[in-house]
Amino acid sequence: MARGLAREITAGNTVGNLPGGWKAWWSGEFIGLRMPIWVALGLGVVYHIILRYSRFGLRIYAVGGNAEAARRAGINVTRVRVTVFVLGGLAVAVGGFTLLGRVNVGQPNAAVLTELYAVAAVVLGGTNLFGGRGSIPRTLAGVLLIGVIRNSLNLLNVSSNMQDVWLGVVFVLAMTSQFLRRYLERWANRSEDTAIEVEVEHELDEERRAIELAEQSARSADQELQDVEQAEQSAPSTLEQP
Repeated sequence: MARGLAREITAGNTVGNLPGGWKAWWSGEFIGLRMPIWVALGLGVVYHIILRYSRFGLRIYAVGGNAEAARRAGINVTRVRVTVFVLGGLAVAVGGFTLLGRVNVGQPNAAVLTELYAVAAVVLGGTNLFGGRGSIPRTLAGVLLIGVIRNSLNLLNVSSNMQDVWLGVVFVLAMTSQFLRRYLERWANRSEDTAIEVEVEHELDEERRAIELAEQSARSADQELQDVEQAEQSAPSTLEQP
């Protein structure tokens, strides 16, 4: 939607004549690193603090792991999801400004399919797409891995079309590994549950045997008591006989 509106507003043309200080600020350096890197690191640090060291971050993990359990625990699932989307939109806006600072012109067709690279970086960073697991540092590591792969393909003189193919292969492998991990975890949990059920059944059998032995002991004790009572009753009658 946003890309279509951008093309409609600009009629598909680039937008230039940006203030000179805009590109100068984005092309500036601090301690040998350019400003886009510092902006990305700063935003990553802020989001990492929110995710790891705040109550809201714990709610994000809870909703991602099991939304129904989080709802029953008193968490407003809808509010958490909306806030996460807002924070994601803020990150996308900062990324758009960063790109604008690099090229110094607004292009409605720029960064096409970049969102797929973002998803690939998140997956390569180890974030679980099924929810409940992930971190900002690992996502940044995934971004660096994507950059290393693209630079390596450029050094090998691989065409841009084939670069997309190879990056797609890497993304598919990462997704397959997540599905495989999820399947193995379910299989391990199922095996553990089966082992627990067998152990519980074994304990129940032992309890049944113990109860049966106790009942047999009780019946034997009752029988012995009855025999003693009968013996006591018959003893006086025997003594009274001449």
